[in-house]
Amino acid sequence: MSEERIKTPFEREGLPTAVMDAREAAAYLAVKVGTIYRMVRAGELPHVRVGRNIRFRIKDLNDYLEERTSRTWQRVDGRGRPSKAAGSGGGNSCNMRGRVHGQE
Repeated sequence: MSEERIKTPFEREGLPTAVMDAREAAAYLAVKVGTIYRMVRAGELPHVRVGRNIRFRIKDLNDYLEERTSRTWQRVDGRGRPSKAAGSGGGNSCNMRGRVHGQE
């Protein structure tokens, strides 16, 4: 009878692992490593300390993504285009060359 190893999506040094370091977590979330550390300091991203090292459980990263998955578009921090209902500042608009229309 052959011994089968339980497959996990991640391995470190040939062994299955349930945790990632900051660099791996950044790649998993498609952000920079600095963003990972900022999110940890802000308390946004669940993490585990192992000695002086920070580790991230795959389950926690997946839960983080699931909690923040949106089915509708929403403005965040005032970014994005203003809706037509909000108006465009008195009817003035700007063409591609920066010229303002609606003013003389």
